[in-house]
Amino acid sequence: GANLGLYSMTFNNDAHLDREALQAYKEFRIEAELKGFRHFLEVFAPNCPVQSIADVPRYVNDCITRTLGGVPKAGRPIFLKIPYFGPEAMDQLTHYDSSIIVGILGGSSGTTHDAFRMLWESKKYGGHAALFGRKINNSEHPLTFVKFLRHLADGELEPEQAVRDYHGELSDLGVQPYRTLDDDLQVTQF
Repeated sequence: GANLGLYSMTFNNDAHLDREALQAYKEFRIEAELKGFRHFLEVFAPNCPVQSIADVPRYVNDCITRTLGGVPKAGRPIFLKIPYFGPEAMDQLTHYDSSIIVGILGGSSGTTHDAFRMLWESKKYGGHAALFGRKINNSEHPLTFVKFLRHLADGELEPEQAVRDYHGELSDLGVQPYRTLDDDLQVTQF
């Protein structure tokens, strides 16, 4: 079987700590490569920056490209998991290295429209995966929620219509939605 793992990183705009994070990842990557161990790389938004960061999406993308610069193909992560920072940041990152699958993490639950729009927009700008643990687990009916995420990923629906159809299926299933349709159509996380 294939050996596969996850490596998580956060950069906080502190030269010393960020250098330590890069060195630790380098050591992990080299050992993984020597042992034939492939990995996912998860990069979080700064959680306690030492200095103010004017443009967090640009900063994170810059950290990712510097982290992966000069890394041979065999040592690169097969998947990159990041927060969704919007169209421009996603487009820049997905065009940096087309061999890496860029996926987004879901973050907090938010409205159904938040989740559906995030996946739809990410895909539109080059994202290839969405890891929506909380968004799925905290939905009214996870299987139906995933069904609509699939429709969005396949380009069969746009976010607003998917929310409407999701509410229709909840009604058909006898499942009470957490929010009214009007409230669930709101975009709150962008």
